[in-house]
Amino acid sequence: MPLAPSSDSGSGDVVEQVSVFLRSLEDLSASFSKNTEALEAFALQQQTAQLQQTFPKLLQQLTETTTLEPAAHQRLRPYQTEAHRRLRLLSVEAMKLRTVKQPETLEKVRSQLQDHLTQLTKFIQAIADEIA
Repeated sequence: MPLAPSSDSGSGDVVEQVSVFLRSLEDLSASFSKNTEALEAFALQQQTAQLQQTFPKLLQQLTETTTLEPAAHQRLRPYQTEAHRRLRLLSVEAMKLRTVKQPETLEKVRSQLQDHLTQLTKFIQAIADEIA
């Protein structure tokens, strides 16, 4: 779910966009965990790529448009770093999912994907809580 740049650069828009990003992660996680065949590897890879494109834009808007104090920005930095790292790991696991042949390896990759999605969701939720 792409986040459109806002014409109004108020912090309320950033809060809303973080919420939309969070909902898209939760939707992805839910569709991934419902059925092993429900979300194809290629579709997962595309959604992950979309999230990776959206996240830096979201961070830029967060930095430019919110009126957070420097201490709050400092508290956000570890969340941002870890969320970015989890997004990259999610992308790597999505690529692995496309090439896995063995059932036990498939289960391991799926488990890692779900873990990355869970952790990423927690970091984005922490960011949302901090800016709300």
